[in-house]
Amino acid sequence: MNIHIRQLFSGVLCIALGISVGCSTRTGSGVRYDRGLEKAQTSVPKRGSNDKPPLIVQGHVVPWSRIMPGLSEAAGATVMREIVLSMMLDEELAQQGLVLKAGAVETERGYLVESMRRSFENQGVDAGELIERIRLQRGLGPVRFGRLLESNAKLRLLVQDQIIVKEQTINEAYQIRHGPRYECLLITTQSRQQAVDALKRISDMGNTQVAFSAIAQAMSTDPSAANSGRIGIISPADTSITQAIRSILSTLQAGQISPVIAMDDRFALIFVVRQIPPTGVPMADVEDQIRQSLTHRLERLAMEQLADRLVAQARVTVFDRSLDWSWNSSNQP
Repeated sequence: MNIHIRQLFSGVLCIALGISVGCSTRTGSGVRYDRGLEKAQTSVPKRGSNDKPPLIVQGHVVPWSRIMPGLSEAAGATVMREIVLSMMLDEELAQQGLVLKAGAVETERGYLVESMRRSFENQGVDAGELIERIRLQRGLGPVRFGRLLESNAKLRLLVQDQIIVKEQTINEAYQIRHGPRYECLLITTQSRQQAVDALKRISDMGNTQVAFSAIAQAMSTDPSAANSGRIGIISPADTSITQAIRSILSTLQAGQISPVIAMDDRFALIFVVRQIPPTGVPMADVEDQIRQSLTHRLERLAMEQLADRLVAQARVTVFDRSLDWSWNSSNQP
């Protein structure tokens, strides 16, 4: 199972650590290299002489001076993004006179668990275990995970008063979740003739789901070709789906193949694996839940936009060459 957590941290980010000679200063997308910063570097406090060594190998002490360049290259850009975003959020909250309430971070943790639970509720996945697995995969230990939750809580506080969920959007979401739905396979082609050829090949093979899947793998230009054309369960009420496809769904029965469908820049065929009737759940029973889910989704979009804006505004100086290499490498296409 491939799990993806969308990162909030983008834009131009880095942080001054004052470890080695030279630096780069960034504001927005501009870059400037400065020299003669010895005074600034000497002002950075050094580790105490009584500190325990970070690592001992075969009885030999490995000092931080040997570890830090490698750590900086391997993960410097990621940590810089997180720290700078956190600092910019503190400034923004102060400017707006806002204070994070006690328990806000734990509330954010609850949102994450609930989001995971809903996303995988039909797959027998424990949300808490899944989060722990992702944390291990992404190196989100106690410090970084805590900072991530805190940043999310601050972002949510800053955007929550801007969020308005329209009744039309709630009705659409209700229809998507509880109205008629269709499990489908999809084939797309660049030309009508290619779609006609695909339809003929499927017909020659018996117009079966197996035939459609085989031709989808062989001919479809849609990413779902890698999964035998499976696009999952879709709803005619879902406006994120092309209107031409939504319009034809209600005319098809399970096991049927659509005629060639003309879309904006390509052509398509749909195979209906099964029809799923409406759930019969009254709107009144789920309206609050749908409204909350939509609110969180809109908050997430606004949080990402705010994070992009804040980090793009950050004025940050990098003294360390390894950190600078990490940041520049992370921005390569």
